[in-house]
Amino acid sequence: MERKNNTVQNKYIRLLIFGLEGISYLFDAFVVLTLFGVGIFLMVWIIYEFYMVLIGQLPIERGGLSILGSILVLYAISELLLGELRRLKGGTISIKVFLSVALAAVIRKVLILSLTPEKHEELIVLALLVLALGIVFWLINRAETTI
Repeated sequence: MERKNNTVQNKYIRLLIFGLEGISYLFDAFVVLTLFGVGIFLMVWIIYEFYMVLIGQLPIERGGLSILGSILVLYAISELLLGELRRLKGGTISIKVFLSVALAAVIRKVLILSLTPEKHEELIVLALLVLALGIVFWLINRAETTI
């Protein structure tokens, strides 16, 4: 009798694991498709920003920094998408992906704040943050290459 209960339990456990793997696959597919869609929309936005600069609706200084900021966001999305695809192929999640995304986001913020000279204290704090993230990125990269 106990052997029959054990067999039934194993059947339910296998069914539960199969169902959870399917849900996990659905989540992964959603993340990949969402990152891809956002990347496409962002490329269209960058082209639109170029157009606005070319027709004179957006000043070159602001437009250039805005385009550069959008490219940094596109870079971050590209890194996240590439990291997710590597993970789906059986690789591990790399902390460097998240550090590079954080660096891109902070650098974008620095670019935006550089247009307003009265926020120099915030720029100094962000510069220190970029330095700290850069050091951590370098240390992780060095540790990974020595292993």
